[in-house]
Amino acid sequence: MATAIEQIQAAAANWSIEVTPTGATKIESFRDCLNEGTTVNVTFLPGTDPADTIAVCERLHNDGMKPVPHLAARSLRNADQLDELLTAYTSRCGVEEVLCIGGGVAKNERLRERLERDPVLRALRLVLPPLPLCADNGAMIAGLGAIQLRRGDLSPLDLDAVATSKTNAKAKTKRSART
Repeated sequence: MATAIEQIQAAAANWSIEVTPTGATKIESFRDCLNEGTTVNVTFLPGTDPADTIAVCERLHNDGMKPVPHLAARSLRNADQLDELLTAYTSRCGVEEVLCIGGGVAKNERLRERLERDPVLRALRLVLPPLPLCADNGAMIAGLGAIQLRRGDLSPLDLDAVATSKTNAKAKTKRSART
């Protein structure tokens, strides 16, 4: 019969850990709290500066960890930014694996082709979701629009189309009868 310590060790054998760039600022040294060679996922949160993620990956690498940065596909401006990020991850941070968080942009076949043939990426283990699991943001928006149209939930034509988190503040009008 395994002892309690052996059971805990077995349960913790394949764990993973992640850190945000903000959370990393509270850790003086990763080597003081993690074993050398520990894989650490570095999250990429919307609105954060990619340079912060690079800096955390570099710290992890210098402390003997294996950083795995997350790339949020929808946050990439273009393929050139992707090249810049991947070059920094591989040359400065010793990154061997990247987790690409999908979404509408991950469905972009041109971007996928570039990812697959990019020489920097050949040295990485790139994990992309299968195409059927990537949603097309335009299709999702059109689908929601169709539902709202069927309900008669229309917005005026002069509605300002600036994104906002205050979705309940949207002006609503009822669909008028048309002949």
